Amino acid sequence: MAFTSIFGIQSGFDSASLVQKLIALQARPLDLKLAQLQAKETELEAFQDLRTHLQTFQSVLNGIGTVDRFNQTTADFTKTAGTGNVLSIATSSSASVGTHDITVNALAQETTLVSDTGYSSPSDVVPSGMGGAGTTYHVEINVGGALTLVNLNATDTVQDVVNAINASGADVTASVIDDGSAVNPFKIVIQGNQAGAANAVSAFTYRNPGGGGAQITEVTFSAAQAASDASVTVDGITYSRSTNAISDIIPGVSLNLESLGSGTLNITTDNTAITGNIQDFVDAFNELTGFIDEQTEFNPETFATGILFGNSSVQNLESTLRRIATGQVTGTGGTFEFLSQIGITTQDDGKLALDEVKLDAALTTDLNSVVSLFTSSGSATDANVTFVGFTDNTVAGTYDVQVVGGIPQLSPAGAGTFVDAVNNGTFFTGAVGTDAEGLSFSLASLADGSYGTISLSVGVIPRLNQEISLLLDSSQQGPLTSELDSITESIDDLNETLLRMDDRLELFERNIRQKFVNLEIILGKLDSQRNAFQQALQNLGTAFNQ
Repeated sequence: MAFTSIFGIQSGFDSASLVQKLIALQARPLDLKLAQLQAKETELEAFQDLRTHLQTFQSVLNGIGTVDRFNQTTADFTKTAGTGNVLSIATSSSASVGTHDITVNALAQETTLVSDTGYSSPSDVVPSGMGGAGTTYHVEINVGGALTLVNLNATDTVQDVVNAINASGADVTASVIDDGSAVNPFKIVIQGNQAGAANAVSAFTYRNPGGGGAQITEVTFSAAQAASDASVTVDGITYSRSTNAISDIIPGVSLNLESLGSGTLNITTDNTAITGNIQDFVDAFNELTGFIDEQTEFNPETFATGILFGNSSVQNLESTLRRIATGQVTGTGGTFEFLSQIGITTQDDGKLALDEVKLDAALTTDLNSVVSLFTSSGSATDANVTFVGFTDNTVAGTYDVQVVGGIPQLSPAGAGTFVDAVNNGTFFTGAVGTDAEGLSFSLASLADGSYGTISLSVGVIPRLNQEISLLLDSSQQGPLTSELDSITESIDDLNETLLRMDDRLELFERNIRQKFVNLEIILGKLDSQRNAFQQALQNLGTAFNQ
């Protein structure tokens, strides 16, 4: 650059180096701001990672935090008579542990019809061609009383008729078979899609003569298999169903009948599946808290710290998570109130560990109590009271219920501090500002008197879920949202400051370079003047010497 090339020409001074040092000195505040920006960007990335970890943890909680995921059962059928498997079983969370004697007397079947007329080839024409001009040809299909009329062309082949039936919308499936007969082995088969006597199928083809008169049947079908209902005896009671997939006899149990026979169905609690869900919770909890520990760590030997070391919001978050995981769950009404009682304990490194032997024993002792530790549940002791629900503002516990003057009232159990409940039309809700706020229930009678208690248990998973939702919900401006907003705002401010400082530094650089250029120019002029003066003196001395 011209500036650089002119530096030091007259002065002989390394002014270019001096300028660079002056600029570097002037840039120090900018460097400090840039370091602050990079630190804030790193902090923002750490908080974004924390948000991702929280979302992942919440997904795990949502996946296992329902009663259905803990009330899991397994079923085993032991055949005592018959051939084949007899039946297969699937259970849901509503299935009750127990034993059932089952006999499959008959399987549900669909109709199978075979044409009484055989053909030498699938390309043989089915309509007779009789009836003269204007004659039309049809197939009539009756499925459980629902009639479908299929129109045929006079030249339709066996395959054409099959295709027309399948395209008609009738609840059947048609096909062409070769039964191996020496003569005319190809026949039309029509099979009902639904089993059960109510879905019986009949069919025939006919023609309507062009000259008028009654329809004339052309092809008839015989039943190779008649539609019939399934018959199954469960615990001495015989049931008839139109399908082999039966789910309305034993609550929570689906039976798929496969062959005739009998045996014993044994339904037990699936401790293995429940243990797997709880282990998933422990692993997810440890992964989240491990990430937080890494971000907030302090090494006393090297004095190295995590990116989020000293951040009170993150420290409070981890404290809250651990407090919930190790704290008491009230209102369970069962054997267990702490996770440690079922084998989940905190290790020296702060991570949770699961003792599967202790958990298995707890599941065997009091399954409902174990489920209550992890999920939410509510119940009432009086038949006239029905638990409806609760909100995030409801404090878990037991509440006395009474009606005075036709108005329901609630009080923490034994406290005697009854407060009128709010009438919401179809149910009542605990008053705002009380422990029972948001506790909803219905009453079958509003006669004055005592109506027992309502118990509410809010387990570890919904409580953790609630805390994380508060952090992640931007509409509630929780601590995590506030941190992200604050850091983002700081980054924006620093970027603006850096732009202004960069502009000032650029102006300073131009000015300082110009000043040194001007200095060289002035020195150049002074040097020229000095040379001229010296030449004048020299000329004057020469004149005097002559």
